[in-house]
Amino acid sequence: MNNNKKNIWSLYQSVILFISIVTLLITASCNKESIVQPTTIDVCFRTINSLNEQPYLKFDEGYLVLSSMALDGSRQSGDDVYFRRDLKPSQKYFFSKRNDLPAFWFDIPEGIYSRVEMQFSSEYEELVKSQNDSILFCLKGLYSSINGSEFGVFVRVKNEQIFSIDTQPVEDMVNIVFESSTRYTALIKIEPQYWFQVIDREKFEVAANALSGQEESPIILIDNINNREIFDLIINRIDNSISIEFEN
Repeated sequence: MNNNKKNIWSLYQSVILFISIVTLLITASCNKESIVQPTTIDVCFRTINSLNEQPYLKFDEGYLVLSSMALDGSRQSGDDVYFRRDLKPSQKYFFSKRNDLPAFWFDIPEGIYSRVEMQFSSEYEELVKSQNDSILFCLKGLYSSINGSEFGVFVRVKNEQIFSIDTQPVEDMVNIVFESSTRYTALIKIEPQYWFQVIDREKFEVAANALSGQEESPIILIDNINNREIFDLIINRIDNSISIEFEN
């Protein structure tokens, strides 16, 4: 009888051990599957005017030509994520302060991310050349002069420049969970007024006065040829003015 009890107890322990091992394997498999399932993210570009230091200067819209994008992210579980995607042929993407239309989308593994950084690059291609357009980045705004006149403002980055945008990394994010069952939006916020914090109003007045007596809708061009002093001061501030915000 005692031997029977021992055999039954030994069999019971074996069954419990077997069930435990199977449960662990299933859990591990589920956990592994949960961190490799794809999450779809739409990319949307939008201008914002959150700074009120220069009320005489407003920017609403523009476009950029992109040839590639890259994403670098750190996850709490699973491998970190890095990938590069070529956008061939290069395309022109429009943005404005009212824009909610996705420019394009991509998939990344789901999970909890503690850091996300994106890079967008442009290069001069046959597509741009065929459209007789050498502008890779254009920003349109409005300047109100001291005497009350209004001037259009065009900031242009041409094909002569090597042009790339690195968004400011989203770090120490709390409970930012990308789930495969949910579609998200990566809102790329462009804040042009930050670029012009280093530009005093006098420089705009000089640029505006140079256009006096011209057409009814004069435009202040800012690029590597026109108003070069302003251009040189703002071109290196572009990266620091662009951030990501995730929405679902």
